[in-house]
Amino acid sequence: MLRRCGIDLPTTATDHGIRLDGALLVVCGVLLLGAVSSVPGLSGGAAPTNAQGWVETAAAQAERGRLTAAMAAYDAALALDPALMPARLGRANAQYRRGAYDAARTAYALIAESSPDHPVAHYMLGLIHARRGATEDAITAHRAAVEADPEFAEAQYQLGALHAGSGDRDAARASLEEAARLKPHMPEPYYQLARVYRELGDAKRASAMMERFRIENGRVEAMQRLEETLAVGSREGRNAALIGLGLLHIEREEFDAAEARLREALPAAEAHAGLGRVALERERFADAVASYTRAFDLGFEAPQARYSVGLALMRLGDGERAMVHLLAAVEAEPDMAEAHLLIGTLYAARHDTPRAMRHYERAMDLDPTDAVARHSLAYLLGREEIELERAAALARQATRLQPTTALYHNTLSWLLLKAGDHDAAERSALRALELSPENEVYQAGVDAIR
Repeated sequence: MLRRCGIDLPTTATDHGIRLDGALLVVCGVLLLGAVSSVPGLSGGAAPTNAQGWVETAAAQAERGRLTAAMAAYDAALALDPALMPARLGRANAQYRRGAYDAARTAYALIAESSPDHPVAHYMLGLIHARRGATEDAITAHRAAVEADPEFAEAQYQLGALHAGSGDRDAARASLEEAARLKPHMPEPYYQLARVYRELGDAKRASAMMERFRIENGRVEAMQRLEETLAVGSREGRNAALIGLGLLHIEREEFDAAEARLREALPAAEAHAGLGRVALERERFADAVASYTRAFDLGFEAPQARYSVGLALMRLGDGERAMVHLLAAVEAEPDMAEAHLLIGTLYAARHDTPRAMRHYERAMDLDPTDAVARHSLAYLLGREEIELERAAALARQATRLQPTTALYHNTLSWLLLKAGDHDAAERSALRALELSPENEVYQAGVDAIR
């Protein structure tokens, strides 16, 4: 009966001259209700009354690994709405998970044919073709997935791995690098890139990619261990696991998941601190300050947290309170370059030039690659009309460290003009305008020099 209601009954006037009207669909739904309710895991509750309800039921069963029940519920949904894409795709996915690859391939192919812009159908076809050893068909399918969704990182990865396996290293590198760009915390592209770079003779990049793979894979494995702790651990262990998972999700830039885990761990102080970090990453600065403050009230203390509150308060325009937290950060951790940079900025805003210089210089000493600190000190010296040669040298260092930052070239031009070097000032001003052609200030600077 399920089969007849879901697939075999004619549905259009051209199918034996019969059309299923609304009443017959309802009858079919009732018949399905009896059949599906007899499946283990679906009995004991009110059955859905519409196709979307059956899809939700099916998805819940599939999530629990009850694939037979899921298939029956998807069939019920399709009986009510044969074109419902979530039901068609969900049923195909259930077939794939059951190992019915031929049936799944047929289902995915029908979806891809009727909806060629559906990336998942192409992607799953690619996986099935690859399992069968049909590499060219797999490449074609994954290319179609990427064409349908250029930001489909998993499809880019599969495409890269297939190219690598077939010996097309340049194509493999391009796809794998794109996968890593789209999902920088997915481990697999880095492993494949390490192999590709090694085969291309680039040992340095191969080593860097393998190290990145170890880092990202380590995070994934740590998350798996913490998930296991959630299932069997004590209350204390569960809370620690939730906080650990939240922090790992933050590192992977999965902020919704991080927030959900950390909220489960409340009212622990570490959970409030983690929520502060999530809010800061999302630029919800007032929420960040509130969460960190609650963590401090509960006894949490960490230099990085003090720095984060200082940064959030600066973004809120509260320099006085920001300074308190930033000074506390460097008192606890004197080598925190980023905190010295912000303290220097606050002192510069107060026109306390000696202290601003001291903290900018400390930031530069701690981080030789910090272009921001060099630019900030250069601008401060220019504003105060002191040490102009040093200021120009610092600005030039900033442009070398970050050659595509137009602001740094514009500041260098301004300082060179102060020093009387008009030709060099014009070159720097033109470079700033080249990098930011719509900037009216940079255009005015070029006009003034000329």
